[in-house]
Amino acid sequence: MSLSEVDFLHYNSHILIPEIGDVGQEKFNNATVMIIGLGGLGCPVAAYLAASGIGRIGLCDFDSVEKTNLQRQLLFSENDINKPKVQVIKKQIGKINKRILVDAHNKKFQDLMVDADYDIFIDCTDNMDTKLFINDFCYRAKKKLITGSATRLEGQIIGFDFEKNSKCCLECIFDKSGASQFNCSDLGILVSLLGMMGCLQVTMTLNMILGNFKKHGIISRFDSFESQWIELKPSNKVNCPICDLLKQEGSKFVQHK
Repeated sequence: MSLSEVDFLHYNSHILIPEIGDVGQEKFNNATVMIIGLGGLGCPVAAYLAASGIGRIGLCDFDSVEKTNLQRQLLFSENDINKPKVQVIKKQIGKINKRILVDAHNKKFQDLMVDADYDIFIDCTDNMDTKLFINDFCYRAKKKLITGSATRLEGQIIGFDFEKNSKCCLECIFDKSGASQFNCSDLGILVSLLGMMGCLQVTMTLNMILGNFKKHGIISRFDSFESQWIELKPSNKVNCPICDLLKQEGSKFVQHK
């Protein structure tokens, strides 16, 4: 779908950037992206994907809004308590950009995956079992995946392009023993860090759409207390149940319980 005169005006700040231009903005408008988890990361991700003009955005979360969410999940208000998160955010980002299509899936990703026909998947969940399940799905389906997390004063993002690179997946980096480390409710979280990491997930998504993603499997970690970035490049885990064993055994799900 090409840009209209109204689109040129609306997305002018993007089009003026030589690395994006009208061709890049058309790519954004034609892209499809799924957000899994609509909490502290998912809220800024949804808002900035909409503002960027992503043509079709999928929202996946089975939770309803709770009062304890409001301080760190900025698309919700007290009037939204007990409402499904997907419905509230669909309405909110529709106000940000009426040109986009938004799919609201009020269910777990495990129950949705057969209908999950999107170019890029953004993992904003805070549960390691779910993260590993999403990783498993994206690897088998040869999809692009951006997984993010933030607790206390530290955040990190990792991108994978399984369409072009079958080396290293999330299972190589983490395992079920770290399942509790992402839970903001138990460990606390610096609110501004969530906004920062969510925006970085969106920026990585836009780079993927433009064909400018070069950091498959590299962990980008930020320590907000020290204002310090570090990058880690893990290697394939020997006998990884996803990216090693699946090459030998074929496409088969590994269930994480």
